[in-house]
Order: sequence, then structure tokens, then C-alpha cells
Amino acid sequence: MARIRECLLDGRVIGIDEALKVRASAEEHGLPCPDFRCPHPSCNRPVRPFKTRNPDRNSAHFEHMPPRNDDCPSNSRNPYSGSPSDRKARLSPRSRAVPSAFVGNAGEFFVLAELTRRGWTAALTARNNRAYDILAKRGEASAAIRVKTKGGGFSLFQWTAKPSGDVFLEMTADRDFCVLVDIPADDGAGPTYYVLQTSIIDKWLKDDFKQWVTTRGARGQQRDASNSRRLFYVDDDSHKPGHGYRAKLTEFEGAWHLLG
Repeated sequence: MARIRECLLDGRVIGIDEALKVRASAEEHGLPCPDFRCPHPSCNRPVRPFKTRNPDRNSAHFEHMPPRNDDCPSNSRNPYSGSPSDRKARLSPRSRAVPSAFVGNAGEFFVLAELTRRGWTAALTARNNRAYDILAKRGEASAAIRVKTKGGGFSLFQWTAKPSGDVFLEMTADRDFCVLVDIPADDGAGPTYYVLQTSIIDKWLKDDFKQWVTTRGARGQQRDASNSRRLFYVDDDSHKPGHGYRAKLTEFEGAWHLLG
């Protein structure tokens, strides 16, 4: 069986050595295992990095999480077998790997298009603006918008807290919004948008982090209060901090009317 030496993480290709370091850091801080994905475009299933026990016999590599995808090109000893499209997928694992910056840019342009078709005059802010991504106006209404995007196959939205602990800079109580853009893996399908006040997400992230940092890790360790990672998973597991957000986000799906 072919060994997978690369994976996708947050829309970018990383090697096994980097993945092992990321996983070790997550374990050290009591965080869930990062969402590593198979880089083959015909698969994109979850994988986990494994460290070699015997360097002479078995190099470090990724393995699929169960249930194994028997149709994944990495499960074939012969990379030239199968249809032409299968061979292309096997021989070009980077061909569909979109850099995370491209995913973020795509999300912003998707939001601009949606605003424009709804009659808003909207523009991207300068790239050195650390607070907002888009400013929009329609009649007397205005909105400052922060865009957060995740690509297909990934289950979480993630932010980085500043040294002060704040996630959102210059947050205001009024006219300050987040648009979460969920771009599907299927190129023929359109994104899902969640539109809500930034203050709501800010409270969610703070509450989840407080719950996470005040409980012990899986091995009984004290969790690191200086950890800057803030995230939530769009799933149905509401028993863990940062999970169960599929239900929470339902009322905000396509809620463009909240902008005014």
C-alpha cells in the first residue's frame, strides 16, 4: 500500500513532519486532534499522522481514519491503475490543494457578490486593516463585516486570539457583523453563509474557552490558559467545548436581513 506523506490542513498541503508537530502541540494543550485530510481530491477523508517505530522498516506516514476508503488512490499499489481521472488524482495530489489564503480570498469575494446582488454598495478594506474585511452601505444602513471562511471537507471555523485575549479588534455593539462562509468540496455547489453579530460569536468563543481551560485534559493535565487558538466545530456533538454548532448556527444561515 502506498504511504501518504502529505495531508491537507486548513486548505493547505503540509508534510508528515509538520503534521506530527501540530498534533503534538494539540495534545500538549489538550486540544482535539487537528482535522488532517487525505490530499487526494477523490478522497479527502480524515487521516492521522503516525510516527515511525522502526526507521529502517516503516517511515512516518498518514493513515486513514476508519472506516477506510477502499477507493482512495493511496490504497492501490499501482499508481497507474484505474481510469485516466483516477491516475491524474494519484499522480497529482497537489492539483486541488487550495492554499488557505486563496480560500479566505474566495470567501470575501463570495460575500461581496451576495451583498451586491442584494443592493449593497460594498468594498474590501485595505489589507492592513486588522478589524474588518468589508464595509457596506445601502441607503441609510451600513455594516462593518468580518469574513471567516472554511473550505470543503473541514469541520471547524478557527480564530487566533491576540495577546490581550481579545479575538475581535475594535468590536462595536452596533453594525458589527461576521459572515461565516462554508465553501463545499463540490465545485458545482454554492457556499453556505451564516450572518450574525460579531458580539454573538465573541461570547461563544469566550464561553467555550473558559469551559475548556477550566477542565482537565484527557490525561489529567492542566490546560494552557495562554493558548491563542479559538474555534468551533459545525457538528452535532454538543457535549464538548467548541462543538455542537450546527444547531446554534441554523437560525443565522442566510440571515442577510440582519444587516439592515
